[in-house]
Amino acid sequence: MKKSIALLLAFVVTGALFSCFGDSSSSSPSYRVIHETNYIVSEGVATLDRTTLYEYDAGGNRVKKSFFDASDALMSYYTYEYDAKGNNTKQSYYTSSDVLSFYSLYAYDENNCAMRYEKYDASDNLTNYGTYEYDANDFLTTYSYYNSSDELQGNWAYEYDADGNKTTSSWYDATPALQYYDTHEYDAGGNLLKESRYNPPAVLDYYYTCEYDADGNMTKKERYTSSDVLDYYISYEYESY
Repeated sequence: MKKSIALLLAFVVTGALFSCFGDSSSSSPSYRVIHETNYIVSEGVATLDRTTLYEYDAGGNRVKKSFFDASDALMSYYTYEYDAKGNNTKQSYYTSSDVLSFYSLYAYDENNCAMRYEKYDASDNLTNYGTYEYDANDFLTTYSYYNSSDELQGNWAYEYDADGNKTTSSWYDATPALQYYDTHEYDAGGNLLKESRYNPPAVLDYYYTCEYDADGNMTKKERYTSSDVLDYYISYEYESY
């Protein structure tokens, strides 16, 4: 069973860009995110942090993701390119002045599973890269991160429940020593309800809770401190297609 990645937070924006990632989707198949708004919350007062706009081509592929500050001034943006199978093969990051800062390339196997990620600077110098490993059901189990000298910097390890929902994401350094881990909780329909970040051995750092509309689209994601204080949230808007 193959599931598309829902990039939220860390590796993680709403929308399917890669195949063979064992993550629950944050939007229903007939909707796509077009607008994201981020707020900082201090003493119960929310202040606009930034907004993000998403653009798509006629085939439904995301082609641009733009970031705006609280004054609605463009800060930077990504562009996306795809192969004939619809796999995202390139992401390019530009400044507000349309100057290329860096770009990333992605390679896939015959099953359209992402196998390798490479990041280059604007002068085409490789800066880092990553490799992906999967289980027999094509669920991502390990993402390993290397510098340009082929030295391992660390890796993510992923675990899943019987329904294929990702339950734990753990980051290890190159030694390897566990640095932190995230737990993921779901409702009966497989919608992500809560993500919690822990420092070893089991010290809660912060957590996120998620809300959905009647169509199953994630509409809000709130971050709380370990003391249950809301300090940040993200709201999402969608369009049907």
